[in-house]
Amino acid sequence: MKVEIKTLFKAIFLITLVLTIFTQTTSADLFVTQIASGNKLTTTTLDFSNRDSATNNLNSILFNVSGFIAGGFEVKGVRLKKDGQMIFKYQATAIKTAGDDLLCNALVLTVLKNWQIKYQGSLLGLALESEISNDNFDDWVFHLGLENNDSSLTNKTCDFNFVFKTYRDSAGEEPSGFWDEEILGNHILSGIWPST
Repeated sequence: MKVEIKTLFKAIFLITLVLTIFTQTTSADLFVTQIASGNKLTTTTLDFSNRDSATNNLNSILFNVSGFIAGGFEVKGVRLKKDGQMIFKYQATAIKTAGDDLLCNALVLTVLKNWQIKYQGSLLGLALESEISNDNFDDWVFHLGLENNDSSLTNKTCDFNFVFKTYRDSAGEEPSGFWDEEILGNHILSGIWPST
């Protein structure tokens, strides 16, 4: 019986194919190495903090006033300091956390940067955008006043946060990649004044 060479090769190939399928891995696996030169990986940090403008100490509360009267006002300064390496854009907003809507809506806020008015209006309407300066800090002055003397505003509280949040493309976007957020708490308790 003479086996043709062609048939023998087909049989060997078929047996090798079946063994390869069931073996899964072999010591004859092939590896390819490719080298890409000239690449560079750089890491960075994005971080900032709220600081007292007079002492440069970390700050977590800006306004804490008891007995705020009609016609009264309070002025505070805050320094936003770049603690990381990245230059960043940020938005500042005011968000009510507790208290009476009447008082919170009656408070009037004026915000200055470099002695220029950047915002003037209702406290809870605050939404301003900026980019950290080349000095690696921004100084802000907040003037909070109560111009309304309505007696329904007496003996009320308003708790709110100033929120400073970085963004990449547009203010209000969902945080992604490198981002940071700092919060300054505030508590206002109105006093009592005679009705007019």
